[in-house]
Amino acid sequence: MADVGSSIGERIKAARKRLGISQNELAARAGIEHRQSVSQIETGSREVKATELSRLSRALHVSIAELLDAHEPGEPRVCWREQPAAGGEEHEARLLSFCRAYHSARKALEESEPRRLPEPDLNPATTQYRDVDKLALEVAGLLKLGARPASSLADTLENQYHFLIWFASLQSGGSAACTRGEHGDAILINADEPPWRRNFDLAHELFHLLTWNTSWGDDRQKKVEPLANRFAAGLLLPADELKAALDERCRGGEVDYADLISIARDFGVSTEALLWRMHNLSWIKCEDVDSALADDKLRRLDRVARRGEWQDPPPLPDRYVRTVFFAYAKGLMSRARLAECLETSLEDLDDQLARFGIEDGDYHQRIACAG
Repeated sequence: MADVGSSIGERIKAARKRLGISQNELAARAGIEHRQSVSQIETGSREVKATELSRLSRALHVSIAELLDAHEPGEPRVCWREQPAAGGEEHEARLLSFCRAYHSARKALEESEPRRLPEPDLNPATTQYRDVDKLALEVAGLLKLGARPASSLADTLENQYHFLIWFASLQSGGSAACTRGEHGDAILINADEPPWRRNFDLAHELFHLLTWNTSWGDDRQKKVEPLANRFAAGLLLPADELKAALDERCRGGEVDYADLISIARDFGVSTEALLWRMHNLSWIKCEDVDSALADDKLRRLDRVARRGEWQDPPPLPDRYVRTVFFAYAKGLMSRARLAECLETSLEDLDDQLARFGIEDGDYHQRIACAG
């Protein structure tokens, strides 16, 4: 029994270390009165109670099963575009926890394997912007994103390719992260950013997932980030559609600030991203972009025009919530496990479900079907 307690304690300690939190912090999060109790649990000198195990699993963002199971597969890699000053490890742990739960629920529901986007044939030594422009055009066509890709990108990735897209508040900075593994593809976006920035970050992270297995070398950050930005701009601002929108508003070879902002809103991007995309297409000079972005008139008009666009995303991915709930509703997941997946306690589960517009009940019914 001591060996079992010791192994559980070791896994609790390993999970705590991954989060970068102290025994004091873990005790406070898990509602354990003394730090010494956490220390004793980790060394195996004190048996962990069932209620404590439940609270510890929530505090550490791992399932109870993972704390009890001696099998410890290697953690998938999470790649950040810009890691937050604090709390990055905890967001990684939560993201991977969601990934595992989502993958497990989909498997229990016997859903088909997610479609995988083809990996582009890019040579790290020779890849140029024109190669990335071509890739953006190909991906937009493959995903059938239509004339305004930002409005359909997230939905397409979630529903056709089973991406897990999570918008989380990264209060100490940071922009976005992504991961790929046996659990599938997942993207973390900073919910504190404005919607048009979130759209761009999503497209940016998609490039990183498409090129996940490409060996960029030691100067990866310096080489890849500009390519990812170029891809995002090309994906969200297709040249033909953008030209048509500009032609409607261009008068005498010039376009008003108000029209620029209107076009940016229409395509779901920032005015800055629009201007740089126009420059990349050789439609506007670099100095004109710099001049416009430095103009206080443009900035003030932009703030006024976009004031009503801000919408807070849900705290957990909607498709994730629905998937784990369907697994529970079909009797494939316990109520306790559902509470774990939704980061709440059994006592507060109904309230958490209500936040997502879900009411618990006896849904496990079947009807006959032909075929």
